[in-house]
Amino acid sequence: MPNRLVREGILSSHRVCALGWGAEVFYRRLLNVVDDFGRYYAEPVLLRSACYPLQIDKVRDADVLSWLSDAHAAKLLNLYEIDGKKFLQVIDFRQQIRAQKSKFPAPESGTEVSVQGAAQTHSAKAKAKANGKHPIGDWKPTEDEMARIAERYKRTPAQMAAYFTELRDYCARTGSQYADYLAAYRTAVRGDWGGHAK
Repeated sequence: MPNRLVREGILSSHRVCALGWGAEVFYRRLLNVVDDFGRYYAEPVLLRSACYPLQIDKVRDADVLSWLSDAHAAKLLNLYEIDGKKFLQVIDFRQQIRAQKSKFPAPESGTEVSVQGAAQTHSAKAKAKANGKHPIGDWKPTEDEMARIAERYKRTPAQMAAYFTELRDYCARTGSQYADYLAAYRTAVRGDWGGHAK
């Protein structure tokens, strides 16, 4: 475990003081787990085993997710995703950096992720993969596919573009994955996701 500088400023930090007791203990433990750049995995199951190695049976993944949410809301953490993996970075970590390179990728090279998105575990991803499901990635319906669906449900090109955005946002927000994204897109159009046909 790396050595850490203990700063007295943490006691008078408004952001830290905004946390509940459980969330503050989690945050303080997290400071001992992150690397010299303040980075670590953001998945609750990995955080629980790293931050509570002797209390693994007393702390639930749901507890860690709640405390992670509190720390994120207090602007103490950044959450981001790179290549399907979730990471966090402590904001204003300011440790003396000894390592030349972080063990974890920088948030600038990824996309911001929600706390709910960070909750999706590797096991959930493996289960989705076994079912043929996969992230939406760069998938996009072709113009012909959009035209056929638009004709069937009497939608305009602008509405079809809006439904695609609704589908992508839904996948990013919930971590949902599908085996057939064209079918999922058709469902978004048929169900008028976002109310664009009203």
